[in-house]
Amino acid sequence: MTLDSPAPGFAPAPPAFTPRDPDWEARARALFEVQNMMRLLGYRLETLRPGAADLSAPVGEATRQQLGAAHAAMAFAGGDTAAGIAAATMLAPGDSVVTLEMKTNFLAPVNGARVLARGRVERAGRSVVVVRAEVDSIDADGVATRAAIMLGTMAVIRPRA
Repeated sequence: MTLDSPAPGFAPAPPAFTPRDPDWEARARALFEVQNMMRLLGYRLETLRPGAADLSAPVGEATRQQLGAAHAAMAFAGGDTAAGIAAATMLAPGDSVVTLEMKTNFLAPVNGARVLARGRVERAGRSVVVVRAEVDSIDADGVATRAAIMLGTMAVIRPRA
């Protein structure tokens, strides 16, 4: 599996999504760049489309827990941010987005060399955006194991007048 191919069982963002901001891509990329936690964990923005964002990071010693797998917080942070950046592609000019809630099911440990987080928009409203994310552990041979599935709600934050 490559980063630009869909993960098994994971559909790409529906093609019906039309961004509200003509500068959606630059804004979403800029939003990712100011996510200091992502920089700390080594995440990179791999792909970006309207309603979709894929992030990846190496799994290193600093991110492992006591059993040797990546800490659950690394998987959660990647999934949450991928979903948030996907939501950001659908915002009106000047709006921002924050996580309102995120349900996470951990399915397997991230034992691989990399973690891949794919965020997708399910519904983009003007006040809330419903998102999902899937987090995969990628081994040295590029084989993916689904580590977590997430479903969340993002709150749209409008600029103060």
